[in-house]
Amino acid sequence: MLYLYFLSYLVQLYLSNPLHHFPLLIQDCNRILTGSSFHEIEGYPYCDSHYYSRRGLLCSACSLPITGRCVNALGKRYHPEHFLCAYCLHPLQTGTFKEHSSKPYCHQCFTQLFG
Repeated sequence: MLYLYFLSYLVQLYLSNPLHHFPLLIQDCNRILTGSSFHEIEGYPYCDSHYYSRRGLLCSACSLPITGRCVNALGKRYHPEHFLCAYCLHPLQTGTFKEHSSKPYCHQCFTQLFG
């Protein structure tokens, strides 16, 4: 546990000293940390993409980070505007859809397709 505190301290020291002489790598993608844009998980620095991926906060439809409201449905997460009927592609609301083969459908399309 002490190493996590120390690593977090190193990241803060690295970012606060413009004259640093050692590269600090972002976890997972091994890019060099530049500027102050990173997220921390258990003391390790992560880029936006890997942070949201590890936290399970990527939209299942567009694969972009979910930073605001989200829809949790069928074991997946979506931006509200990306939770759509699999057939007609109209927006759905949580609790107002039917599921078939792990895909969401509006009531009208579900009835039309599956009776």
